[in-house]
Amino acid sequence: MDLKLDTDAFETASRDFQEDCDRLKKLRQNIEECFQPLKEDWDSEAGKKFFEKLSSDLLENLDLYSVVFAYISRNLTTASQKYEEVYRAADTVAQAEY
Repeated sequence: MDLKLDTDAFETASRDFQEDCDRLKKLRQNIEECFQPLKEDWDSEAGKKFFEKLSSDLLENLDLYSVVFAYISRNLTTASQKYEEVYRAADTVAQAEY
């Protein structure tokens, strides 16, 4: 078959997205751990607002990006596997004698 996609590139991209997903999860955890002492000590209306914004504007977005990166990673892996199946089937058909 003349047309062939680079499934290694798909697998590399999938791995890279999964690593980015893992880094985002770790970053989120580190941010929470770093701010925990401040959260315990900052007992005021301003502190409450700050941590509400931290959660809604940063932490939730890190969670969302992590979900997206994991989704992309899974889909790239699936695409790579499906392309391989198609190539094998096409090769089988091309080699068949009629």
